[in-house]
Amino acid sequence: MVNSKQLIVASEKKAQELQEKDNKLADLEKQFTKAMVSICNRAKTECQYNATYLLKMISKEGGLKTAKHLLNAKFVSEGFEKLFTLKRLDLTVEALVLTKPWCELFNSKELEIAIKRLNSLGYKLKLNELLSGIVNPQV
Repeated sequence: MVNSKQLIVASEKKAQELQEKDNKLADLEKQFTKAMVSICNRAKTECQYNATYLLKMISKEGGLKTAKHLLNAKFVSEGFEKLFTLKRLDLTVEALVLTKPWCELFNSKELEIAIKRLNSLGYKLKLNELLSGIVNPQV
């Protein structure tokens, strides 16, 4: 039979595990925001494309909320369209969210949206490289 001390110890251990998981996710979110800013900087440096609107969104809402907003929008962003015309879909938010470890921050619906958007523009080869083991690339 389990006594109250054992229950307290078990519940404290579970609470500590949950706190550690929350801390890990919070740290991953911070790193993701830095990765979002990084793709903006790369677009500016490598393509002479200044993603001003995206940077404002990131500054105001953070990287994760911004990415989720863009993924759940009915249409792709102007930035996505511009990066397509520049042949740099690798610098899109959609491509970033499909890479490890960032994909852990998104649900299957959001990942599927990113995959479909990239696939619809012929980004299959690089997409398969990004997905290596994350989700089924035949989606």
